[in-house]
Formats: sequence, C-alpha cells, structure tokens
Amino acid sequence: MGQYILWEDGKELSRDRITEVEEYLGIRFPEAYVRIVMEHNGASPIPGGYSFTGPEGERLGDTLYLIPFSAEKSAERQNIVLTYFDSLERRRLPERVYPFANGSGGDMTCFDYRDAPNGEPRILWWCHDEWPNHRKLRWGAIYPVCDSFSELLDKLEHDFEWVDVREPVSRERIREVEREWGVSLPEDYVECVMENNGGRPVPNRFRSGEFGKKQKHVLKRLLSLDGYAPEILSVYQRVQGRIANGVYPIAACDAEDYVCLDYRDVGREGPKITLWQQEEDEYRSVADQFIILLAKFYD
Repeated sequence: MGQYILWEDGKELSRDRITEVEEYLGIRFPEAYVRIVMEHNGASPIPGGYSFTGPEGERLGDTLYLIPFSAEKSAERQNIVLTYFDSLERRRLPERVYPFANGSGGDMTCFDYRDAPNGEPRILWWCHDEWPNHRKLRWGAIYPVCDSFSELLDKLEHDFEWVDVREPVSRERIREVEREWGVSLPEDYVECVMENNGGRPVPNRFRSGEFGKKQKHVLKRLLSLDGYAPEILSVYQRVQGRIANGVYPIAACDAEDYVCLDYRDVGREGPKITLWQQEEDEYRSVADQFIILLAKFYD
C-alpha cells in the first residue's frame, strides 16, 4: 500500500474527456495518473515534493501542481494540451515528452513516451532556468526522475524529517487505542505514528488560529504508543475530566499544550486538528486533517 496522499483544490473529470485528449495526442496515460485526475483534476498533493539525483550526484527536487485538463473542448488559458504544444514551440522540449505538472519555479514534471516499454512512460524533470550552483543544470535540459507515475507518487515527501523515533507500532496497538477511546483513528495519523512513534519533526514550528489571530507553537514530539512517556493513553487519563469530551491528545507541544484529534464536529474527512492550551483551557484551530498539519511545519 502506498503512502497517504491528500489531493487539494482539484475537480472531478470524466473518463471521456481524458480519452479525447489521449486520442488527440496519440498516447495513453498511465492508469494510476488517470485515476487521480478523474477525481482531482488540477490538484496539488500533500506531501507535494519529490527528490531525485542530479547529473553530478547531487540531490535535486521539485513540487507537483497537476496541469489541468479543460472540462470542455474549448480550451482554458492553461491545460495539458496547450502546455504541450507551447513547450514544443517555445521551451525546447522534444516531441513525445508531455508536461503534466508544474513545479515551484517554472520547471515541469513530464511523461516521456519516446521509449515507453509496454506503453508506460518514464518520468522526467524539465529545467526551466539555469541553476547557478550547478554548472551542469542548464536551461531547457531534461533529467530522469523515475520509471513510472506510481513510483513518482511513492517518492512524494514532506519538507521535514522525523528524529528521535522509537520502535514502530503495530496495527493491533492502534486498534487497542481505538477501542479505549471508542473512535476510529484517521489513516493519515495512523500511517505516520506507526512509522514515527514518539518522534519529533525537524523543523517543528507551526501556527494555530484564524488569519489575523495566529499564534506560534512548537511540536515537541508525538505521544508514543509503546508505553514510553509521554504515552498517549496515560496522557489522556491524566487530563480526562479537564479536556473536552471527544478531544484526544496525540502530540506534546511547548507550554504543556497538546495537539489533539477533535471529534466534536467530525465530518466526512475525519476529526479536525486542534491545539488545546491547558492553562487557558482554550481550543485553537490548526488544520482540517492531520496530513495538513504536517505541511505546516517551518523553521
């Protein structure tokens, strides 16, 4: 099973529209890509970055913003067909290399159909500008990233790392916590804590609250699930009776505050992420989903 990915700001797209574009371009898109754009046309993923090895062995990377298909044949200002022909005419991309995602600085991630075994294109990165610190990275050059779109999804990563991680925890231990609390833990949190039990993110600062009323916080570590303090059930037992019903601490912060799963108004996307400030007994909004919190860490 691949990692949990949240696709933001996309729209649904019919398979017929994708087929029209495939027939027009004379290619067949990878099924993994088709499944995503049918539900998330024009979206960006969280985690949204990937890395690969450059021509001098250095670590390079970019972010993904899927180039949309226009919903109708009448083209929008930017769509995947217009981007391809514009790239042929002005950007020196070779034929049968199709951009499908914009990057953070004008670079693009592309399908390479020039030598596609079994019709599965490889993934390339197109360099939009010269990189002054890398003499071999030149404008208009393309560099290999990986062998398939599915492999690219597996390479997506957050812009931070976990340190001081304890032993991984099992699904059975997750189920024990769920039974104790009487809830179903969200899959993005489960996937994270199973691999990063008790860990600390670097960087680890984040903000809570609405625009204009934001506060800064430090996430010290995830509460562990293996008995090592601070342990998730022990912490909840200690604060139970003071913390609101349906709010469960999952990470310790500065000032004895906690990041919590908030089930008080749970929707289709699962519990929201709330910061509980013990001293003030105040609940501050952090994110709609756990994975969105992970995208908020900064130095």
